[in-house]
Amino acid sequence: MIKQGTTNLTRIRAGSAGLLLNAGIACCVCAGVSNFAAMANQAISQPATSRPTEAASTSPSLQQDIADHYELVIGDNTAQARRLGATKLLELGTAEAVARLVDVLRTNSPARLPARMAVCEAMAGRENPPPILLDALIACLGDKSPGMAEALSRALRRFDTALAVERLRPLASDSEAALERRLAAIAALGEAGDDIRAVAALATLMEGTSPTIQAAALNAFSAATGVRHESASAAMTWWSRHSTLTGTQWLWRVNEARREQVRRLQTIRGDLNRRVVQLSREAYLATSEGDRAEKLLSFLGDDLPPVRSLGLELINDLITDRKDIDGDAKTRVVELLGDTDAVVRQKAATIAGELRLAGALNRLLDALAAEAVPDVRIAQVAALGRLDDPAAVPALISRLTDDALVVVGEAAQALGNLARKRPDAGPAPEAIVTAMLERYGRLRPIDEDVREKFIQAMARVGEETFRLEFRRATAPTESLRIRRAAISALAAFGDVASADDARGLLKSQEMEIRQAAVETLGKCGRRLEDLAALTPHLYARSEADAAVREQAWRAYLAISERIPAPEVFRLATEFGRTGDKTDHQRSVDLLRSIRVVEARFESLPSSQRFDVLSQLADGLAVLGDHVGAATSLEQAAALRETTDPAEAVALLARGLSARLVALEDGAAIEKSMQLSRRMEGVATQALAAFADVVLKEAGKRADQAADAQGFGAVVSLLDSAATLLKDAERETNTSAIRKRAMTRRGEIIQELLADYLLDGEGEARIIAFGPEPVIPPLASLLEPREAGSTDRPALRAPTARSELRLVNLARKLVPAWQGLDAAANDADRAAALNELRSLASQLEAGKAPPERM
Repeated sequence: MIKQGTTNLTRIRAGSAGLLLNAGIACCVCAGVSNFAAMANQAISQPATSRPTEAASTSPSLQQDIADHYELVIGDNTAQARRLGATKLLELGTAEAVARLVDVLRTNSPARLPARMAVCEAMAGRENPPPILLDALIACLGDKSPGMAEALSRALRRFDTALAVERLRPLASDSEAALERRLAAIAALGEAGDDIRAVAALATLMEGTSPTIQAAALNAFSAATGVRHESASAAMTWWSRHSTLTGTQWLWRVNEARREQVRRLQTIRGDLNRRVVQLSREAYLATSEGDRAEKLLSFLGDDLPPVRSLGLELINDLITDRKDIDGDAKTRVVELLGDTDAVVRQKAATIAGELRLAGALNRLLDALAAEAVPDVRIAQVAALGRLDDPAAVPALISRLTDDALVVVGEAAQALGNLARKRPDAGPAPEAIVTAMLERYGRLRPIDEDVREKFIQAMARVGEETFRLEFRRATAPTESLRIRRAAISALAAFGDVASADDARGLLKSQEMEIRQAAVETLGKCGRRLEDLAALTPHLYARSEADAAVREQAWRAYLAISERIPAPEVFRLATEFGRTGDKTDHQRSVDLLRSIRVVEARFESLPSSQRFDVLSQLADGLAVLGDHVGAATSLEQAAALRETTDPAEAVALLARGLSARLVALEDGAAIEKSMQLSRRMEGVATQALAAFADVVLKEAGKRADQAADAQGFGAVVSLLDSAATLLKDAERETNTSAIRKRAMTRRGEIIQELLADYLLDGEGEARIIAFGPEPVIPPLASLLEPREAGSTDRPALRAPTARSELRLVNLARKLVPAWQGLDAAANDADRAAALNELRSLASQLEAGKAPPERM
């Protein structure tokens, strides 16, 4: 949506362009369709007003126009609205308006991508935009945001070719510039092939430059000349015959019409390829599972690169779905490592690495040696790293000097993977360590992506030689990204020295540094002072960031596992005494960490084991983990069976109570009876204690029950414990609780029926009780009554409407009942109600007759 403040402005200013566009369309009818696009573009590009004078350029209205158009460009608007805003700024043409466009282009962030593309599209629709915008566009070269490269290319073509070539040539030739920017500048020179000086610049780049630059220059040279040259030498031979042409002669030879024709053909070919791929995919999915392997092989051997690429994508889908891949398909993947198409080579290398194809090593090495495309080299290097074959080491070391830094970083990662620390392996090969250190030392501070990859790779190797580099990289003068990577890398050593390094960084002002230091300390710490250093970071009063606090507790737990159990028990006790809920959870976590490792738990004296279990049970009960609490109580009781049987019984009774709270009635009672039989000398006391626990829980449930489920829980508990209660001679108590529960149930049903008579609410709750407890009071409400009867003082005699409601409710409870005629006399009414009671009794006894219609 366009913001409200600029809506009217947009409507007014869009009007003139719309009129001109309509005029263009009208003319098109006479001039022919072929002229329509040019006329339409010309109409749109015409300014709605003349350029303001210098005196007017600072007027408040013009300033407001600039601000409004700028807001259209950068605001949360449609693509059309953003392009309109950029077009209007171009039409104004003042220094400030152009400066706003430059600002948009130079703000490189994902949020600004739509605005930047809108500016490029606006320039692509105008002839000779302000030259200052050319420098801003060139500064954007190398941006890999989706669609940005194409938008920049279209915009660059609108500038004077000679000027564009003059500005592009230094960037393309600058060996210190980023490779991505140089490649983009070379591609732009290829687009400027109507100027012979652009072709001359490309020719110079095909000699004495790196393989990547030569390959890019050759491709751009072919595009500029319209002739496909197989090699740089062939291109230079061709150039020697044409370099003396005049500008006019060159334009005659290489003209815009030819380029447009080529572009159209490329577009058509791309569309056709996409259609072929889509149809091929649909055909594959329509093929039965048993025949898909053959279909896949046909794709991998197809003449069209996009279809071969589709075949590799389908193999990737099989990998994702963890499905088997045919051996012939794997063989074909290896063959495709040397394919003529770069996309196919890249995907084949990725899949070869994913599958760790044993036969891929030599093919990958050969392909890597000949590869000119950096993105493909990245995939090839990554695949070599995944093959886990030392034979790949020399090739990977050589890639540390690749002219594309992204390849260098991937080579470091691959070497780190090959030489990673493993329990069954010795020290890393000296050649790898030396090569990585030497190349890392030559990286520039601005090469953060690659430096980070080197640090990560060296951490995987874990060679002591790297420690000094990691420590240097934690210096405050380094970027936040590099410092975090270096701190994390120190954890690879897992020793006290790294823990000391991490502790020294816990007071950093940057949250990210503290978090990385906490994580490393958790991996390396093994002393009480390490825990003491973490403690302030557990509390909001001394650590403001919640993520750091959470990480600090994870680190605390990890370190506690390396500290003697008695010390951990002491710390758990201290946490449990603070009264803080979070500290209570921490106490439980520490106690659990002792209990889950059997050898560690058994290393404690018996009395301390008992204390651990007792405190753990109390803590879990507070946290609502009643089953866990019961388990701990039962384990504590086992430690007291011989030394203090009475206490053991008391602990088991508490455990039973906890399990009943968790509604584990049947299993809990069965387990309690088994335990009581095992306890010699106190079996009778155990039965009595368990029975008292059951009766107490049943009484509590009876008093708290408010629906059918609650009363069902009372009955279920008493039924499950019938044998236990009988053995403990608690039948009288049991009967009393049953009677109390049934009385309370009847009262609740009466209350529900009373409410139901008034408003019809609560039907589902009533039906949930079933017919046995509901039908008697319901039938009593339908019985014949003499005036003044007082046997139902709480309920008034139902009205005809409420009586019908009760009859329908009764039929839902007892579907076989025929119902009650509202006009029935007293005798018929009594007979119908007796039938209702009888049918309800049969339902409860499981003898219900077939339902009547």
